[in-house]
Amino acid sequence: MTSSPTKKQLIDSLSERNPSVDWKTRLNSPSRRLLNFFENISLRLEAPVNWLINDPRFNPLYHTGTITIFLLVVILLTGIYLTMFYPFGFTFSYLAVSKIEANFIGRIIRAMHRYASDAAVIFALLHGWRTFFQDRFRGPRWLAWVTGVGMAVVVWAIGITGYWLIWDERAQILNQSLFSILGNSKGGQTFIVDFITGEAAGTGWIFMMIVIVLHLGLSALTAFFLWLHLKRMSRAKWLPPKYWMAISVFVLLLSAALFPLGMLPPLTATQLPEQAPIDLFYLFYLPTFLRGPQALFWSALLFIIGLVTALPWIMPRAKKLEPVKVDLANCDGCTLCERDCPYLAIKMIPRTDGARPKFQADIDPNLCVSCGVCIGSCPDNALTFGDIPLNPLWKTTLEAKLPKRKISKSFLPVNGMPCMALENTSKTRIPISSHLPVLPWRIPILRRKLSRPVQAMCSSSVVRLKTAQTVKVTPG
Repeated sequence: MTSSPTKKQLIDSLSERNPSVDWKTRLNSPSRRLLNFFENISLRLEAPVNWLINDPRFNPLYHTGTITIFLLVVILLTGIYLTMFYPFGFTFSYLAVSKIEANFIGRIIRAMHRYASDAAVIFALLHGWRTFFQDRFRGPRWLAWVTGVGMAVVVWAIGITGYWLIWDERAQILNQSLFSILGNSKGGQTFIVDFITGEAAGTGWIFMMIVIVLHLGLSALTAFFLWLHLKRMSRAKWLPPKYWMAISVFVLLLSAALFPLGMLPPLTATQLPEQAPIDLFYLFYLPTFLRGPQALFWSALLFIIGLVTALPWIMPRAKKLEPVKVDLANCDGCTLCERDCPYLAIKMIPRTDGARPKFQADIDPNLCVSCGVCIGSCPDNALTFGDIPLNPLWKTTLEAKLPKRKISKSFLPVNGMPCMALENTSKTRIPISSHLPVLPWRIPILRRKLSRPVQAMCSSSVVRLKTAQTVKVTPG
């Protein structure tokens, strides 16, 4: 934890940069202290990775969200290929997967499908964790957090149904878990006899069709959740840079060639397998589910999912961030703030004060996250935090900071947006998540050239930026 003198220095430094925020109340809240604790641990663990790679463009931790989406695309494409050779039926399905495994191309595609599924879980969990400790899940960002949790649950279910489609010894264990759920009701027992174990099941094509429809239907539901996940971003970044897509495909191809999946023995209805390997990313629940009380398992599972989903409301901010305010006297309706806002929180509406400009900026308080990007975009000082006039803040900040500080070579993405961090001449360590609206420098995003380090670190920047050697900061 941060020591008291260091914390006081941090609060003083942030208050000096942006007096419109009550930093003492905000940073001393229990939830903020907890997030800072997790942030300190995470940044210490990330330090060796940063040192080893030494180039933020090639650090996967800065691209976890977009890499996850790309892996989902790989899963979709490889899944379409595998489905083309998949018939419905217990024996038919197993033999079809065996033939795919016997074919070189099929074996590679199937392994890529599996490894991409596991990698998607890893990167999605990393993305969620970084979103959590960087405090990007509360306030107007609750929709992205809730849909992210929903996607995780749906992807988990997709993985389970995918293992069922092979109809090997692992599917027998999944059958046992299904029997445990359905066997307690008369309707469930009838379903088991008619579609899985009884003579009426026949070749099993009906049950296997049900499983693959669930597999494909849940995949479509994932796409819907993903659309909701990025709905509130004006220029959402869906895919990682091309070099990361190439790296991902190369790693998947290499893993598929070196570590083929192979085949387990086919399912035997009359005998349970003594042991079978399970995928820890998707089938981790099976040992506990089959051995422990089911009521306890489902209660614990629902509690954990509900707790994680409700975090934006369980951990509210000590003091609500006020949305940006518009000074109509200075607003000339140039639309720069609307174009730069990453969260669709600014709309241009007809003037309400009878002034000559045709439009004025209107802030939606339900979408504004107080990131400050619009303030840096406005050439007329028409936007500000709180009730503090902006012009005196600009003057004081520039007079006090420009002679003492240089533009840092480190650019940190803040709240999903590019934020320029000034080099700290003191020894006070300022956590990444504390770089919330620091008095923004006048860098209109649509009209400035930023260097490659800015683009690399700010992987979720709102526009595709051109490169240059320096960024000039000018007062007024």
